[in-house]
Amino acid sequence: MKSQNSLVIARFLVLFVLGGTLMVGSTRAEASPIDQGKMMFGVVLGGGTGYFALGGEFGYFVLDGLRPSLSVVYQTQSSRGLETSEVETTPGLRYYIGIPETSLYPFAEGELGINSLSYEIQGASESFLFYRAGVGGGLLAMLHRNFGLEVTLGVDQFFGADAILKDIGFIPDDLAFRYNFGFSVSL
Repeated sequence: MKSQNSLVIARFLVLFVLGGTLMVGSTRAEASPIDQGKMMFGVVLGGGTGYFALGGEFGYFVLDGLRPSLSVVYQTQSSRGLETSEVETTPGLRYYIGIPETSLYPFAEGELGINSLSYEIQGASESFLFYRAGVGGGLLAMLHRNFGLEVTLGVDQFFGADAILKDIGFIPDDLAFRYNFGFSVSL
């Protein structure tokens, strides 16, 4: 019975992958979502070393493949008795490259986050601003001419943060790893 269930799951996965490949491959005949003048809206779900994030993003292609953007992300973090609530406003710049005969678009990005953080530790609370500079890259897979999924990997460096956050290891002194999963709508 166990091997029969494994066979059914394996068949389902093969059909899912083949179906997704055909769907992605068949959408490439449409106009490119990275053409000059296109707009892209996104929803960001992410996490990393000790955090969870949810937010939105807007970008406009000023040239083919080149998209300045602005995102606003709400994040919560918890570490060693420290609870935070944070809003990050991030101007960014991405450059996409289309892979011929596919709907796959690898990209490189740079961004500067402006963070408004409130935290509470041992009954004391504080609010302040600090900054994040990040670089990364990822892949946008258009599943339909106007809808895509993306994954981003990157590294960040934080500046201007309160020393207590670094002292307890909440914000690293060195580079921090980041990943995001997103949904994009191209118009």
